[in-house]
Amino acid sequence: MSWKIYIREFKDYLRIEKGASSNTSTGYLHDVARYQWFMQEQKGIKDLNRIKLGDVQEFLHFLVYDSFLNERSMARNIAAIRAFHKYLLQEDHTDADPTELIDTPKFAQKLPVFLTVHEVDLVFDAINTSTQLGMRNRAIMELMYACGMRVSELVNLEMSMLYVDEGFVRVFGKGNKERLVPLGKSAKRCVE
Repeated sequence: MSWKIYIREFKDYLRIEKGASSNTSTGYLHDVARYQWFMQEQKGIKDLNRIKLGDVQEFLHFLVYDSFLNERSMARNIAAIRAFHKYLLQEDHTDADPTELIDTPKFAQKLPVFLTVHEVDLVFDAINTSTQLGMRNRAIMELMYACGMRVSELVNLEMSMLYVDEGFVRVFGKGNKERLVPLGKSAKRCVE
């Protein structure tokens, strides 16, 4: 079979078996497509069984010195090609995994930047709630703040996921994992 078919099957594997988010799947598929291009066009490798550890290391060198990827992008690329090779091995499409000895780059954990209560109050006070758009914006900000929602979670929120009378919100986070989050009084008032 061809790379194209393997990548299409890998896409289904990520979505169905791994439950990966659309953002993760899109990122991984982009990274695997670049990996395919490098192996076929730069290395002349058409057969996935011919890929060796040295070829993967050359690809990573290419990412750093020709594509100028940062540590986090490198880590995602490594995760993507590892997942791809793991899938190929699991499905008996290849005989070995050339990525098994590749280490993920280590980088310092950044502490999250947060707003003080005063700064949050300033943000809320800056919203003009005399218009419908302003009222909507205030409800959005209140939901995010009160429920600790990511922007992607808020964007995908549907009205059917708001249980205002019961006082909670059903949120689908990373990996499509569901959680029920209490809705604070202020957020509840703004949503209503």
